[in-house]
Amino acid sequence: MLKVLNESNGNRLAMRATDLLRDEDYEQTLIPKVESLLKEHGKLRFLLDCDEEFRGWAPAALWDDAKFGLKHSSDFEKIALVGAPLLAEWGARLANHLMDAEIETFDTGEFEKAWHWLNQ
Repeated sequence: MLKVLNESNGNRLAMRATDLLRDEDYEQTLIPKVESLLKEHGKLRFLLDCDEEFRGWAPAALWDDAKFGLKHSSDFEKIALVGAPLLAEWGARLANHLMDAEIETFDTGEFEKAWHWLNQ
């Protein structure tokens, strides 16, 4: 499940991922929110905080994530991943070469550090 966090403001979007991300999380939460903010602000800064209960991506959500990344490869200035599983960190390293955004990973519990980096 994805939830928009209260810290979100302007072109900065913070979301928390819990349990297993599914296709509907992208279709109903992430994609509409990002596309709305892009229309309003242009490039975005995005933080994804994976909580302790995060179990990763369902196969359809992985496909949605890949399509989303390709479609929006130049729409982000910075992306911060907090507490992401090792597979997601590897994906972030690969995405760093495919996207225009600066991408950083942070350990579980480093939300404030990541938020500070995102806002610099």
